[in-house]
Amino acid sequence: MRTGGGGELVLPTVLLSVGLALPDEILVHDYVTADGRKVGKSLGNARDPDALIDRYGVDAVRWWFAREVPRVGETDFSEARLVAAANRDLAHGIGNLVQRVVTLAARDDVRGAIPADDAWPLLAACCAASAEVARTLEAFDLRRATEAIIGLVGETNRYVERTKPWTLSAAESRPVIAAALYATGRVVDELDVFVPHLAARLEAATT
Repeated sequence: MRTGGGGELVLPTVLLSVGLALPDEILVHDYVTADGRKVGKSLGNARDPDALIDRYGVDAVRWWFAREVPRVGETDFSEARLVAAANRDLAHGIGNLVQRVVTLAARDDVRGAIPADDAWPLLAACCAASAEVARTLEAFDLRRATEAIIGLVGETNRYVERTKPWTLSAAESRPVIAAALYATGRVVDELDVFVPHLAARLEAATT
């Protein structure tokens, strides 16, 4: 909640004017600093969000705020950190997983295949990740929610490395790849609230 120039509370006034109930809970986050200092026009360290979006894309900016800014505590922003987070998680982490699994699925047609019997730990990890995302979003903890998604990316990659479907026959690999493809789809589903443009592209690739 912020105050207007005259000190009045802007949000309650707006809510009351349209007949909506006043909030009974307010989340006040800490500062996002830049170059180790509080952002201010007089300091010359303010960042233009439109310029950042033009340069790096809206998903990269959205992901940095969700992934790097904790629910409690200050965070220092830099463009290098924004780029590092996008490269680490979106390109190298999620992007590489999708490319890997989609390539395997294209090699062996997995339509209608049932996930392998030994994939139950991965399927359980999918359920746990979705539950954690829902729980942490309810608590307004976006950072913990994105951690759950990245954790599922790691679980899926470890499953693929352990099962090595590229060494199996088509009959053996199809249920293995089906499990990996399902888990990858869950990753993409959970991404939608954070990076909708990227999620839409990845969904098109995995369906």
